[in-house]
This record gives sequence, structure tokens and C-alpha cells, in this order.
Amino acid sequence: DNEQIRQQTGWFKGVDSKWRFEISDKDAVVDLSVWRQTSRETARAIDKQIDYYNAEMRRLIKRRDSGDMAQTDFEKSYNEAMRLRMEAVDKLNNGKLTPVVKLSDVLQHNALYAAYPELANLKLSFVFFDNFHKMGSYRDDILYLNEELQGNQKELKSVLMHEIQHAIQRKEDFAVGGSVDM
Repeated sequence: DNEQIRQQTGWFKGVDSKWRFEISDKDAVVDLSVWRQTSRETARAIDKQIDYYNAEMRRLIKRRDSGDMAQTDFEKSYNEAMRLRMEAVDKLNNGKLTPVVKLSDVLQHNALYAAYPELANLKLSFVFFDNFHKMGSYRDDILYLNEELQGNQKELKSVLMHEIQHAIQRKEDFAVGGSVDM
């Protein structure tokens, strides 16, 4: 009986008939301090980009005004510097600062990393989901979490563990969800 084996050994067969075991999340701790620090550093880096492009645009104007640069070359270079500056400003103003950190920067979970050491380096980022009910996603080897979760530690941990489950299912080639057809 599958349940009796699970109770005695911790191992059980999933809906796909593959053996697996459950890793307890009881001692797992989520800490966003590294992610927050990375977000601040990303914002500072974008500020520096904006400062650089502002200085570059002033330098181009001086070169043009001194006759050191042809008008057509000036327009091409100035427009490109302006475009890049505006991209940086948009990122800063629209909150598109979505730094990517390693899972181990956010999640302390010795049992998980002992069983799956490669998960420590799994990429993680908080993003805006336009679907209000979507809390997380695992795709392209990146864990994406809804930025709204940052204010709810309990739900954040729950969603994070759920998305990690998808990474393990993919690695182990387990059925996803409750059906082998999924």
C-alpha cells in the first residue's frame, strides 16, 4: 500500500507512478534583504546611466557648437543618447526594476539544497502580473513571483515553495499537478 510505504519510509509513488519523497518546509526561511539591496543597487545603476547620457548629450552639444562635429553626425549621436537615456528613465519611473537573484539569496532551506543543490542557483525575480490571481510562475529556469507577495511573508513562502515544486517536477520529469496528462 502506497500510504503505508510513505509512512514507513517517506517515499511514495506519484500519479505518474514515479517514486518521490517530500522535503519538509518547516525550517525554510524567506529573507528578502538581499533582493531589496539588489533592487536599490539596480536603481542606483540606472541613475548612473541617466547621468552618463545627460553628460554625453551635453558633450555632443559642445562638440557641435564648437564646429568639431557635423550636424548630421550630431543628430544621429544625440538621438541615440536621448533614446538610451529615455529607456533608463522609463525603467526607473515605471518600476521595471526587476533584479534577478539566486534562490539561495532569498530562501534558506538546507534540506532542499541537500537534495537538489542546483536549485540554490535557480534565478528568482519579482514581477508585475497583469492577471490579478497569478501569484507565481516557473518558466525558462526562472522563478517569477508576483511583486504583491513582498508584503505577505506567509503567502510569499507558500507560493515560492509551490513554484520550486514545478522546478523539481521538471528536473525529475514528474507529472505536473494532479494529472499525468498535464
